[in-house]
Amino acid sequence: MTDELFQEAQRLAVRKRRNEEKIPREDLEGRYRRSYERLCEDLKEAQGKLRAAYTERIREISGVVAELPYIDFSQDAGKQRLLERCADVRAKYPDLFTKKLLIAVQDTVRELCEGGDDHE
Repeated sequence: MTDELFQEAQRLAVRKRRNEEKIPREDLEGRYRRSYERLCEDLKEAQGKLRAAYTERIREISGVVAELPYIDFSQDAGKQRLLERCADVRAKYPDLFTKKLLIAVQDTVRELCEGGDDHE
């Protein structure tokens, strides 16, 4: 879903920018005022929906991260628990944004488990 929302927000932003570059300001405020205002509102709405979707996913992933201190990663069961939680979130939100954040969480835990003290 965020993939489509992102594309829509970008499409509208490009359209707005092109209009502002090609159409004189007085025409945007006069002759094309209603359509330009509608475009601005559509863009604002698309950006708001995208922001809400991103925030929702970050909250969900924060819940996974909040569990990390309580997982024993020296045991296979601990590693499996992380993978299950990530799979649950991924199933709920099957978009690129969520996928990349979950991969980052998993990669970070993997590096930490391998003794990655040299990252600070």
